[in-house]
Order: sequence, then C-alpha cells, then structure tokens
Amino acid sequence: TDETTITEHLADLVEGIEATNGVATKIAGMPVTYERLKRKEIDAIVSAISWHTPVRDMVNASLRAHAASLSCPAVCEGRDIGHVVFPDANCKFYFTASAEVRASRTRHTVEAIEARDLSDMTKPVGYLLPVNQARADGYIVVDTTDLTSAQAADIVLGTVRLDY
Repeated sequence: TDETTITEHLADLVEGIEATNGVATKIAGMPVTYERLKRKEIDAIVSAISWHTPVRDMVNASLRAHAASLSCPAVCEGRDIGHVVFPDANCKFYFTASAEVRASRTRHTVEAIEARDLSDMTKPVGYLLPVNQARADGYIVVDTTDLTSAQAADIVLGTVRLDY
C-alpha cells in the first residue's frame, strides 16, 4: 500500500480508460461491467487504497474532468461523491437500507457490511456521511430496505423530473 506505487499504477489505469457516450467501457483493456466492479476483491482493494489522500485526489480530479467533458448532466455513484467530489451538484441522493437487506443483495455478510460502513465513516478522507448528516446537508434520502430497484428508480426519476 505504498502511496507512490499506488498512485503510479492508478495514473496508468486512468490513462487507459476507454469510454463510449460518456460511459467507461474498458479500463486497461479490460471490459468494465457491474459484476467486475462489485466483486469482493475489488471492494477490499478500493476500501484499502481509498484511505490514501493522493489516490483520492487523483480519482476525484479524474471524475471531475470526465464529468466536465460531457455534453449532458453526469450521474455518479459513490460514498463521497456528493460531499467531496461534486459538492455543488444540483441533485444528491443518499441510498440506504438495513445491513441485513444489503447483505441479501450482495455476496457480503452483515458483519462485513457493518464493518465497511464503520470504516468508511471514520476514515479521514472520502468518508461516508451518516444518514442524518446527509439529510441535514440536503440530500434526498431513499431507504431502499423495502423497495425494489424499480421502485427506487421511480423515486429518483420522479424527483429529478419534478425538481430539475
């Protein structure tokens, strides 16, 4: 986890991003898919290296540059995307669900989810906001514990259509 080594490798990855219509399709020649991004190994690596300020700075600058290059509004997802990466975003959603439901939707245990939440809320950079702080900061909080993905999407689309 040497910061210099991580930052050098990350710079190579950022240089190797291929996009179609603003969506990353390949990183370092490998196809980008939801399944690849949500693997346990990726979660573990991201959680470990996201503590490093130079890494966060590089990723955030890359995300901002990419969003600025688009000819349409950007939709981004991440635990610090609204308060760190795009603090001036017009519309911010905070999705939450019980740890039990999140475990049933992923390949993670309840304990692993709770441990990552605690770790992400207490890290010095790019931390996860507690739900009450997100609400106080103007996020639209969507508790998906009892919602299907289609119902959650309807809430987002209804809000965006009405307010923006």
